[in-house]
Amino acid sequence: LWDTENGENYFDEINLVKPRFNSGWNSVIGPTDRENPDTHPCAGGVLGNESNCPVEYRGSQPIPPTFENFVYSDPEFSFHQTVGPTAIAFPDDSFGYSDMLFVSDYHFATIYKFPLNSDRTGFNFSNPELVDLVVDGDIHMQPKELFFAYNFPGGISDITFHNGVMYVANLLGGTIYKIYPIQTTETSIPDWIKNNAGWWATGQIDENSYVLGLQWLITNGIIKIPIIEQL
Repeated sequence: LWDTENGENYFDEINLVKPRFNSGWNSVIGPTDRENPDTHPCAGGVLGNESNCPVEYRGSQPIPPTFENFVYSDPEFSFHQTVGPTAIAFPDDSFGYSDMLFVSDYHFATIYKFPLNSDRTGFNFSNPELVDLVVDGDIHMQPKELFFAYNFPGGISDITFHNGVMYVANLLGGTIYKIYPIQTTETSIPDWIKNNAGWWATGQIDENSYVLGLQWLITNGIIKIPIIEQL
């Protein structure tokens, strides 16, 4: 079971919810190796946009003690800048991306993709900026590896998969979008076409037969002729 968690001012989270899971809210927000911005002395300054306060806090937070067998666990991924995560979903088999988890957001109308590790309990990014599993800076400046789709007109409230199609619900526009893989078809080239050039070069076929072969390749889109503007 996975969930998305919206922070009040900072640190939205993606969590793997195990039995007796404790997310720490709100004594801990984000991972414990980052300082809690809401309790930091500069928190008011950050919210007020004062230049003498850092946007990132590199301190730490104490791990909450175990309470009635509920054990704290760090989020699997955190956004320092709030993005308003909403839906979270695994694709079906027909969609592809079988080793990915998809998350949408409200603030930026973006769909993120998270590469799962081998036991599907966390994420395994290849980009060095994401291996610490925290987005500390501007979400728009993050590596492309994190993004699947963006620029929807308004916040995304839901995503779901069915028969190889991702359905995206746009809250402000009242619209449902479909995203699906492009189906490509392969054209089988007959042997006589493949052999045409050699036969023509050795005089086994005439020029007309060779031209017919070229026309077949053009008609089937295998050879594309550029459009030349007439002067």
